[in-house]
Amino acid sequence: MPPPPKDELQGFLPGSDSDDKDLTASQVRRVAAAVFLIGLAFMAVGIGFLAGPLAPKQERVSSGLRSQDKDSTMLRRWDSKSPGIQATPAKTKSEAAGTTLFCFIAVLPGSPEELLVNIARENNASIFDCEGHSVYHSVPAQFKTWDTGDSTLVNTAAFLQVWQQVKNEGAYLDYDWTAKVDADCVFMPHRLQGKIAYLKAPANQALYLHNTMTRFMDGAFLGALEVTSKLATTKYIDNLQACTSTIGTLSGEDGFMKDCLNSLQVPWLADESIMHPSPIPIDCQMKDFAAFHPFKAEGDWRYCYEITAGLKPAPGPVPPGSIGIIPTWMQKKYS
Repeated sequence: MPPPPKDELQGFLPGSDSDDKDLTASQVRRVAAAVFLIGLAFMAVGIGFLAGPLAPKQERVSSGLRSQDKDSTMLRRWDSKSPGIQATPAKTKSEAAGTTLFCFIAVLPGSPEELLVNIARENNASIFDCEGHSVYHSVPAQFKTWDTGDSTLVNTAAFLQVWQQVKNEGAYLDYDWTAKVDADCVFMPHRLQGKIAYLKAPANQALYLHNTMTRFMDGAFLGALEVTSKLATTKYIDNLQACTSTIGTLSGEDGFMKDCLNSLQVPWLADESIMHPSPIPIDCQMKDFAAFHPFKAEGDWRYCYEITAGLKPAPGPVPPGSIGIIPTWMQKKYS
């Protein structure tokens, strides 16, 4: 058998027969480097062996909120002027969604809103008349002043925290629909349920409801009463971070929610008589509406509620000015 080749390591490994006992500085450096690299290679193999079976499968997450590839693609096409997609009603009653409601209010601790919530609770009214309900804490919102000098309430960031509480609690998953209700909104859940049934909303679909006339809000979606199906609620809260990155938070939260849902291609159904935006208690006698807003004073909120509940008669007919701003099909009824 021929002798082994003579290289730089020969004579310095255990059992070597080499007579070359002296090393140059260059040889020492090369030997040390070779040993170091061999050691690194063995370490890498060991780490890969140990970590491979134990490493968890990576999931695409953003601040804990899943964002599907198709949802992200749709959000990149976001257009604030998009009218969204109108849903097709169910053809039969058996194909229609149920009408159970999970309703919640976000209240700022220490604010006058707490008194309004207490009145609603005492009367088993508003959200407390829904099959399921919760009260969440909110945080102060800010005002944004634009180049025109106008100021608008910028409350999207505050409500994103509230929706995260909705997700964490998960109570909405036990009901067909979620209704976010403002504390200063006088809301009748049974009327809303009648409207949902009349709309024949298809079951097992992500949907949200346009709730007023377009003259009051571009997109006919006022934030005092936001109604989403269970699947739409899940889709919304799972994509809050993605919508925030795409749309931003310098707006009212109702506009943000509408734009987010439209971008996610969540279709809508419309009933312009869900919400009546009027602070006049005498308007609360109009039984076609499911909600009246805003009533920030305790006396006004209570008076409106008592009229809607039949506990007090209306002090007179609906004023002409109020009749002029309700849907045309309703005007003759109250003239």
